[in-house]
Amino acid sequence: MRHAICCVVILVAIGSGQNWETSSILPGSFFAWGIGVDSDNLPHVAFGTARCLGYASRDSTGWNLEYPDSNAYVAELDLCLDSDGFPHIGYSGVRYAYWDGINWHTEAVAEGSGLTLALARDRTPHMVFVDSLRVKYTYKAGDSWVILPVPAYQ
Repeated sequence: MRHAICCVVILVAIGSGQNWETSSILPGSFFAWGIGVDSDNLPHVAFGTARCLGYASRDSTGWNLEYPDSNAYVAELDLCLDSDGFPHIGYSGVRYAYWDGINWHTEAVAEGSGLTLALARDRTPHMVFVDSLRVKYTYKAGDSWVILPVPAYQ
């Protein structure tokens, strides 16, 4: 009986599936991308090229494009939105960009690769990355970044 109920639920879910809407942001070659959705269900997309870090946000009229760092090779990135829907982006070379509601700010954090970004509830950015084959963790403390090695398996 339980198996039959699961099949009905699956069939109902398939029958009432959503239609996908596809929207082109801009043409070109991108090495990295990330997506977030704000509280109004609008998409925010970060993208990287050989020349810059780009950011696009969607509103009722279309896509709004910005370039937080127009002088960066971006092969990897991670995007988080804070509680106000403002973007925070970690990207290649362990760099950090964020929008404060008025301006973009960019910072060099460390040298490394393979980064992942997370935001604390108080909007403090935290990143994990690899430097010289060691995993490192960093977080923003005031105006500086604290970088700590993650202990290896013993």
